[in-house]
Amino acid sequence: MEELVKELKEIYVEKFGDCLFHNSYGCFGKDTIFIRLFLAKDESEVANRIMDNDMFSILLELRDFGNEYKLEKVLSGVREKPMDKYCYCSSKRIPYRVTLGDGEKIKKAFKKYVDNLHSILIEEFNNGNIHENDIELLKRKLGL
Repeated sequence: MEELVKELKEIYVEKFGDCLFHNSYGCFGKDTIFIRLFLAKDESEVANRIMDNDMFSILLELRDFGNEYKLEKVLSGVREKPMDKYCYCSSKRIPYRVTLGDGEKIKKAFKKYVDNLHSILIEEFNNGNIHENDIELLKRKLGL
């Protein structure tokens, strides 16, 4: 499963460059890995040096069932401008369907998700919906 995680990281880094791809074992043992995606590469790029202030709220769960894997989202959203004047921010959900299959199927579904995330970020940037705290970082990371 570690090899599959490395390949997923390569897919993410190919699209987003020096953004952080963090993986860790969950409380379910060695058959479950949680994958957290960040736009920032480290604490120096986020507000108050707290990684939870990153614009991405993306957490995926990868489970190994022996002969197949399951990849599903736990959290999948990005911070945007507030929809009304009383809120600090809004969130845009990034769709992802649960994927069950071999490593190739998981990689294909993850690549589709990462490509979709990338295109949604560009679209939201062009529409002026990116939160003011994230505009400069997003421009730098995506070359906008």
